[in-house]
Amino acid sequence: MLVSSPNVSPLRQVAWALNEQLLRLRAPIGARDLLTRAMGGVGFNFLRYDALPALQGVRQPVLALYGTADPSIPFVESTEALIKGLTAAGNDDYTIRYLDRADHAMRISGGPFTPATSTR
Repeated sequence: MLVSSPNVSPLRQVAWALNEQLLRLRAPIGARDLLTRAMGGVGFNFLRYDALPALQGVRQPVLALYGTADPSIPFVESTEALIKGLTAAGNDDYTIRYLDRADHAMRISGGPFTPATSTR
């Protein structure tokens, strides 16, 4: 079971979260672009970790939950990466659920849990 699983590099996840936070703060577009581009200059190799090889090894059934209001991960890209990895593994035994208005913790704005509203 995966909950808010990024399935993208840590660098992409941090850049996404930074941009989402700057959007919420209504930061000017130029500042957002500069800061997210600066993330690419960080010299830590672990930030470029590729989850695809690990995902390609998953052969057991998978349930993945994603919140549509998650400011921490790019849930569309993460879902695409998950499906790509599972497909390469020959694993078609998975369910992906998108929880409407859910944040990273599957809650609505940090409050109550949200019910699942769509399944893929």
